[in-house]
Amino acid sequence: MQLSQEQVSQFQENGFLVVGGLLADDEVNTLNARADLVASGTADHVPPARLQVEAAVAEGKQNAESRIDALRKMSHVAFFDEVFEAHARNAKVLDVIESLLGPDIKFYQDQLFMKPPRIGSRQPYHQDAPLGF
Repeated sequence: MQLSQEQVSQFQENGFLVVGGLLADDEVNTLNARADLVASGTADHVPPARLQVEAAVAEGKQNAESRIDALRKMSHVAFFDEVFEAHARNAKVLDVIESLLGPDIKFYQDQLFMKPPRIGSRQPYHQDAPLGF
């Protein structure tokens, strides 16, 4: 998928871009199912250190209805899981990224923020590393 100049300009102006319909429903469903499996803690191939539990739950201040609902974030999962690795290498996703950043890209990390209901901690608006577009 090649982005339009308007989409590239929107990304440069706002720092983000929503590309609707990029993934097929079956691709999204596969990712959802794998995210649930990993988040549940039953995926032995993903180290527990890659799964960040909400601080209030980890400290025993709040309870979650399930392990999935206790999770705040999963990170670096693509280094351990073939479904997430395949997504990171998905040609459709890479085409969009290359349209925005150019062809010389490297995969550094992946993160999936879970935002559990009722117990999710807030993160104020911030920018981790300005890229200087």
